[in-house]
Amino acid sequence: MNKQALAFLFCWTSTLTNAQLFESKTTIQCGETKYILANLIGEEIEEHPLWVGTNDTSKTSTIVMVNNNTQTWTVVQFDKKIACVLGVGEGFKFKKE
Repeated sequence: MNKQALAFLFCWTSTLTNAQLFESKTTIQCGETKYILANLIGEEIEEHPLWVGTNDTSKTSTIVMVNNNTQTWTVVQFDKKIACVLGVGEGFKFKKE
């Protein structure tokens, strides 16, 4: 094995062994799904769904809502009854590959 391959292998394995998961505690706002989504879509915020994904295991969905005019965005995780706002912000751009 040449030196470059050995150096790459060492860096790759040391990165894997040093990667550690940790738990982060943050406060999130939750409410009735129909209320949360209706408010985001409503006249005041006017966000629309950009992306929706469903987790088959937990039976929850995650949605990214955006307003192209104001550049606001909201990420919500929800099921049929409860929705929780995971993040909000202003300003976004689409990554070109």
